[in-house]
Amino acid sequence: LGSKDPDVLGYFYAGLVFLLVITIVSTPPFEYSLYGSLFIFGCLYTTVFFLPGAHPDYVMNHLSLGVPVLVLSLMANYRFSSESLRLYLENTRVEQLRTELAARNAELEKMTYLDPLTGLANRRGLGRFASTLTQPEPDTPLAVAVIIVDVDHFKAFNDFYGHSEGDRCLRAVAGALQAACQGSGIVCRFGGEEFLVLSCEHATVANAVALAERIRLKVAHLAVPHAPTTEGKVTVSVGVCAGPVAPDAHIDRLIKAADDALYEAKREGRNRVRSGTLASPGSNVSPDETIGTQPTL
Repeated sequence: LGSKDPDVLGYFYAGLVFLLVITIVSTPPFEYSLYGSLFIFGCLYTTVFFLPGAHPDYVMNHLSLGVPVLVLSLMANYRFSSESLRLYLENTRVEQLRTELAARNAELEKMTYLDPLTGLANRRGLGRFASTLTQPEPDTPLAVAVIIVDVDHFKAFNDFYGHSEGDRCLRAVAGALQAACQGSGIVCRFGGEEFLVLSCEHATVANAVALAERIRLKVAHLAVPHAPTTEGKVTVSVGVCAGPVAPDAHIDRLIKAADDALYEAKREGRNRVRSGTLASPGSNVSPDETIGTQPTL
């Protein structure tokens, strides 16, 4: 700055590079570029104006280059900032749509695999759970227990109390089943007033029957009034079947045996547990003897 050499004045054209750096190279938001550029522009030309030997023609020539550089660099920065903002908004919108899509997919999956009344799995949910069951070792049968629960005289309950109370009753029974099972296996609404429990943790007959009896007692202890019956409260009949299922077999045989045991329990007076035997493929399934059943509580 203190030099009197006139060639030194040419170096101050390099000050315009700072305008390019702050607007185009670093590409900050337009507001920052504007304020920074005006600050640098003011400092640069305040210095140029007071340079020794800076005659008016030099200052005007410098300004004739500096002003276009300032304007064009700010225009370029504005375009960069606008494009960045547009991309940001588009990405934000895409993320919002992705979140909405994930929520709708989750809701669709819920509608597909869950019963809307009780919140339990439905038949599709049962099928999906069953498909995830794996054998402990290759070619080793998988031990599974199937428990089918039917609300006794449910049609009479609906006719007497109305369908809204019937729905409330089914939700209460569903809650009792979940409480009795304590997260072991899967509890699903099998259809109407029937529920099904599929469990590998209670895969022996004794354990499955004990769980079924616990379910029966849980429902009875709800003490939901059921005036049209002799018991005076809601009860359930339960059919059980437990046993190994070959890797290439389907649990339908277990379900069939448990269903037959359930109908045996209903024929014998309801509010009881019956155990069925797993028959060979193609043979008829006959229910086993009465196990762990109590009459009216």
